[in-house]
Amino acid sequence: MTTVSDAAELRLSPLALPEIGGKGEWAEARRSAARRFAEWGLPGQRLERWKYTSLQPLTKLGFRLQGDAAVEETGLPDIPGSERVVFVNGRLDKRFGTVPTLAERSLAGPVLPEADMALEALNMALAEDGYVLDVTGRREKPLHVVHVATSGVAVNQRNIVRLAPGAEATLIETFIGEGADYWVNTVTDMALERGAKLTHFKRQGESKEAFHTALASLTLAGDAHYEGLVVMTGSRLSRQEFALSLMGKRASCRLRGVSLGGQGQHLDITVTVDHKAPNARSNQLFKSVLAKKARSVFQGLVKVGHGAIGTDADQKSENLLLDRSAEVDTKPELEIFADDVACSHGATVGELDEAKVFYLMQRGLSAQAARALLVEGFVAELFDDVADAAIASYLREDAETAARHLTGGAA
Repeated sequence: MTTVSDAAELRLSPLALPEIGGKGEWAEARRSAARRFAEWGLPGQRLERWKYTSLQPLTKLGFRLQGDAAVEETGLPDIPGSERVVFVNGRLDKRFGTVPTLAERSLAGPVLPEADMALEALNMALAEDGYVLDVTGRREKPLHVVHVATSGVAVNQRNIVRLAPGAEATLIETFIGEGADYWVNTVTDMALERGAKLTHFKRQGESKEAFHTALASLTLAGDAHYEGLVVMTGSRLSRQEFALSLMGKRASCRLRGVSLGGQGQHLDITVTVDHKAPNARSNQLFKSVLAKKARSVFQGLVKVGHGAIGTDADQKSENLLLDRSAEVDTKPELEIFADDVACSHGATVGELDEAKVFYLMQRGLSAQAARALLVEGFVAELFDDVADAAIASYLREDAETAARHLTGGAA
């Protein structure tokens, strides 16, 4: 596999990309990706999909592309009943278990010729490793992939998930880090064949001084189903993008997520669901809870193509502001080019009901505890139907801890 120098660095202003060595098809694909990124640069706010999120803070920093770090097992999250593997600064740490990785095979995935895919191009150019999950049949244990990053490093990790016809798997990803001014930029390329089912959970709990950008790209064949849930509580600036294409009849997806932020955090979730076949279904529910100058962004586009009759699509954005300094931008959209469809979308923004806070205080709770309980109730429905109790507890605990922190700060 082609590599960059161990001493390589990345700067975005002025742009300084490392030289990519090697010969062959994939080496040239990576050099092509680097050329595209050099042409486009970081996506700017003139692009509609980046209107609400500026990456300019990245241009003030320099990043190392390699970073060895000692990670202690006692500091790593573990979920009972799951198989855990650990990546440190984008590379598999074999002390904690192994899975197939990109280091054992060629990179995959095209570089899309669109300027707003510049971060995907950068990832293609610089990715050194990532996990490869190929599933046939039913994978008994959930795979828990823990990603750890450290100060000053830019992590460009590329992952591949493939489910054969009728296959089933559960994937959990945890992103955590230490220190400041690191940038995690991941791409996960997923494909579900006919009748396959993937359940995918993500916990983004990076350092509050870090940057996190991620793209999950997914295609679904007929009768395939994708279930996704993301919990975002970390990072200074975070953007999670989903790009889903429902390619086959009766394909379906359900996407849910919650962003909990304070102290000036910026948390962006951008979703495109493209219905290309008849009788497919999609359901989205994203929530945010914000305090202390935090800002959340939700952009959700549902496209219903010509011939995608019988489409059933629902999209909701629900947002809770704990003080007047917080801000939310929410933009659900529908583009419909077919008849006989059932599509809906909606967005709400509000504050805590002070009458309910008073009611709980009358029953012995402090104002802070009452607010925390109401916030926990607001996000609870996202976890209520997670079938695996250990996974549900793991994600709920993270959200509830963030809720208590935010309500304490907002009280």
